[in-house]
Amino acid sequence: MAREWAVAAVLLLALLPMALHAQAASSRTGATWAETGAGSELERYLRTLQLGGAVPVRDWTVRAFSPAELEALTPPGSHPWSKRFAAVPKAGWWIVRPAAGLIGNSGFPWGMNDGPTWAGKGITAVATGGVAARWRAVSMQLAPHAWWTQNADFTPLPPMSKTGPGYLDYAFVNIDLPQRFGDKALGQVDLGESWVRVDGFGVAAGFSSASEWWGPGVSSGFMLSNNAGGIPRLFLGTSSPRNIGIGQVHGRVFAGRLVPSSFSNDLTNPTRKRLGLGLVGSFEPRGVPGLVLGLTRFFHRRWRDGGPNYSDIRQLWEPFLKEGIRGKDDLATIAGQADNQLASVFGRVVLPRGGVEVYSEYGREDHSWDALNLATEPDHISTVTFGFQKQLGSANAAQYWVAHGEVTNARVTHLARVRGEGLFYEHGQLLDGHTLRGQLLGSPFVRGGSGAELGADRYHTSGRFSVRWLRIGLARQTEGGLGYGATHEIEASGVRFLLHGDVTWRAGIMRRVGDTAARDATNLNAVIGWRWTP
Repeated sequence: MAREWAVAAVLLLALLPMALHAQAASSRTGATWAETGAGSELERYLRTLQLGGAVPVRDWTVRAFSPAELEALTPPGSHPWSKRFAAVPKAGWWIVRPAAGLIGNSGFPWGMNDGPTWAGKGITAVATGGVAARWRAVSMQLAPHAWWTQNADFTPLPPMSKTGPGYLDYAFVNIDLPQRFGDKALGQVDLGESWVRVDGFGVAAGFSSASEWWGPGVSSGFMLSNNAGGIPRLFLGTSSPRNIGIGQVHGRVFAGRLVPSSFSNDLTNPTRKRLGLGLVGSFEPRGVPGLVLGLTRFFHRRWRDGGPNYSDIRQLWEPFLKEGIRGKDDLATIAGQADNQLASVFGRVVLPRGGVEVYSEYGREDHSWDALNLATEPDHISTVTFGFQKQLGSANAAQYWVAHGEVTNARVTHLARVRGEGLFYEHGQLLDGHTLRGQLLGSPFVRGGSGAELGADRYHTSGRFSVRWLRIGLARQTEGGLGYGATHEIEASGVRFLLHGDVTWRAGIMRRVGDTAARDATNLNAVIGWRWTP
């Protein structure tokens, strides 16, 4: 962490003078579309405007967006929030509006798609803010994120393991996903939504710790979402979708450092660090407006002494089938190697005339052995998501509604009767799994074996009001089990624009229902937040 802060300090000192020297340099403190991060309130709003044609129909599966993409997405006409947010600054520097909030959980820890924050039982406090700058091809943002939680005691799910330090009865096997982070109050400060990038000739490169969201999901993302904080990483990709004649392509690759929580179960890892390698690509076929197809890929590897090298990075281009991997005949090596692959394919269709979008994603936890294995057992350690959004009313009016729903099936299948099949995001050699600092990089729907969401949002000139029902499965750790039941939630939430800030709120009631009455629990979840506008 000290190294990450040192990098950020050097970048800030190097880039701020550039921005201040620019001809159009000026201090900006108001709300702008530059606040549109992956999974943020503004990103969700712009996506709903796309349904009615107020925002150009374009790829929405490789996020976060670049400054140039946000300029293209800025709605030109009238819409409910048109008077609230200014255009993305083309040059100069500006303040990232500071925000603070409180989260309350009465029965057990709960949080989803809230970035680095881990909200335990009791009260959790969060805060963020910073500064951003842009000058020609160079842009940057330094917006650290801090949180503190009371982390009060609660009745956990049945203990899975007692081998890790501090775990007590809160551990899971093969994944760094503690139900409780020890038995004391705790907090953390990290880089949050910070990045520096250079965009030129259609290519982007830089360093980032900001959230990424890959794939078409609205409520959950299989590969990457803002359920955890962003991975500190170096990245390279296209600045925006590029025309190749038969359509447009867009993509990104990165290499980053993954660190465990203080309660990691992977005691065999001397460095307590992993290398995360990610790849996402999308394709918009020419002549089929609104259609996007794509894929994602992610590898976890041990952090090499002295740091990663090219042999680590080239694993991104490793064959998808195990029969194409070097050393495939050594079954012990292939089965027990200390790296893990996840991959997915996805599709999204937007029909602005109907105000609707539909999308789907199919994901796998590991390689198939060969093409026959993939064709005959595509459901082995697999997940499928389907979702939709439908705009009701005109985006050019003072208000409109959006109905949305999403369902995920990642259950252990009947194949577990004849071959091993565990839960998603786990690995027998890399025991931290697909996590960062004890939180899932992907979707709680997938981890729980199943999930569903159904809701409606009303957007108006003063903000947003939403209601939704949420269900997340509680999958068993053992193969072939039916799970521990599910958690259901009914909630209302909203945003209210005031003269000098935005008020955010949420109130929900959750019921965790298990396969015995002793595991049932109720949680009242409440959030109140304030984002200051000078």
